[in-house]
Amino acid sequence: MAIQKLFLVCFLQLVFAFLLAGLTNAGGLQLGFYQGACPDAELIVHQTLYRYISRDRTLAAPLLRMHFHDCFIRYVSDIITIIIISMLPCHKSTWKSNVFILFRKPHNSQQFAATGLSVKDLSVLSGGHTIGIGHCTIISNRLYNFTGKGDTDPSLDRRYAAQLKKKCKPGNSNTVVEMDPGSFKTFDEDYYTIVAKRRGLFRSDAALLDDAETRDYVQFQSRTQGSTFAQDFAESMVKMGYIGVLTGKQGEIRKRCAVVN
Repeated sequence: MAIQKLFLVCFLQLVFAFLLAGLTNAGGLQLGFYQGACPDAELIVHQTLYRYISRDRTLAAPLLRMHFHDCFIRYVSDIITIIIISMLPCHKSTWKSNVFILFRKPHNSQQFAATGLSVKDLSVLSGGHTIGIGHCTIISNRLYNFTGKGDTDPSLDRRYAAQLKKKCKPGNSNTVVEMDPGSFKTFDEDYYTIVAKRRGLFRSDAALLDDAETRDYVQFQSRTQGSTFAQDFAESMVKMGYIGVLTGKQGEIRKRCAVVN
C-alpha cells in the first residue's frame, strides 16, 4: 500500500512534466494531450516510473524535490526566501522563522494566494519529509548553537535531540539522518506523528506547530493515521504543477539544468 501511495504521487508529477514538454499553445496543461501522436505516452511514463521506484525507493524523494524546485521556486522567489529562512537552524525570534505566520502578512499573503495554493497546501507539501534524508550540517546549529549560546532548540523533543547528538557530532559534514526515522523510504503518515511529538528534523517541521491552522492539520493526520494525507498531497502537488506553466515557445529546454543555454 505504501509503495502504491508513493508511486501515485510521483506518477502525477512525472505525467505533468511529460505533458509540459509537448504543449504548443497557451491553454495550459491537458491530460491526454498526446492521445493522437503517442496514445501510450502516459502509460509508458506510468510503467517506467513504477518499475524504477519499485527497484529503488530512494529515487522518490529527489523526484519530489525536483517537482518542488521546478514548479515553485521560479515563480514565488521571495516566498521561497521566507521558506529558506524558516529552515535555517537559527533562533526563530531572530529570523522570524514561522513561515506560516509570515504568509499572513498582507504583501506576502497576497503573493502566496496568487499561486493558487493555501496554507493547508503548504502544510501538506511539508509532508514530503516523510521520505528522504538530511545532512547533519543542516541541523547542527539547532542541536548545538540555536541562539548563539551553545544551546539546543527548545522546540525539539529532548530525547530525540539526544539521539541526534549521538549521530551528529559538532562539525560532522558527512553523516546523514532519516527525516522520518524508521520509514524514510515509505510514503506514509508517520511524518505527522513525529512532528506532533516535536521530533521533526528541521525547524520548518517544528514551525508547523506554531500556527493554529497548520497545527490542527498535523494533529488530525496524526490522530487519524493519515486518513486524507495521500489524497491531499496528490492534489496539492498537481496544483503546484500548474504554477506559471510555460507553453508554446516560452522558456527553454536546458542542455544543463543548472545553466541557462
